Amino acid sequence: MSMRAAEDAGPRLLKLPLLGGLGWPVRLLGLAAGGALVVAIAVLQPRLYPDLPIAVLYVVPIVLVAWVGGTWPGVIAAGAAAVARLLADNAAGVVPSHPAVPYWNPGISVTHYVTIAYLLAQLHRTLLYERELARTDPLTLL
Repeated sequence: MSMRAAEDAGPRLLKLPLLGGLGWPVRLLGLAAGGALVVAIAVLQPRLYPDLPIAVLYVVPIVLVAWVGGTWPGVIAAGAAAVARLLADNAAGVVPSHPAVPYWNPGISVTHYVTIAYLLAQLHRTLLYERELARTDPLTLL
């Protein structure tokens, strides 16, 4: 591979099709659906059994938003899910067993949710990058 071909390969590898060709209406629909799911779970949470591990349900909208929107929308959805869970716990009248529990639970939730959103968005980005490389001829870089 010549020096010129190596120079041309750099910028080309950074050009990823945003979300594999999904258009803006589809992305906005996915982001709106994720937000609606967070709100729906938060409204449903006080009506459920208090010992039910509800935190797992908030992962579904975070996964949707991170896959469709990327890293930052996923992180924002993770923060919104943690806040919604805290507000739903307060609305349900959950009495904490320790004074630090109201701060600990959202802190742990947001940490897990942000980690999931980040890893999933990076996985999606890597899959798009690999798809682009699979369609590129290594000899001509076309």
